[in-house]
Amino acid sequence: MRSYEGVSIGDPTEAMGIRSGSLYAGFGDKKSLFEEVVEAYGRSPVGGFAGAALREEPTA
Repeated sequence: MRSYEGVSIGDPTEAMGIRSGSLYAGFGDKKSLFEEVVEAYGRSPVGGFAGAALREEPTA
């Protein structure tokens, strides 16, 4: 697993089978794509569970 800085635009476009122009047209830049993915994860059952658990517990 690589960090945000260690991933180039070529990595997700290759994984999705699209050209970088399509990613830029849809998201604008790598940061916007990352933010959208984090938001989508938070809305998913797994991400939603983690967020709810953190909100419900007063301490770690």
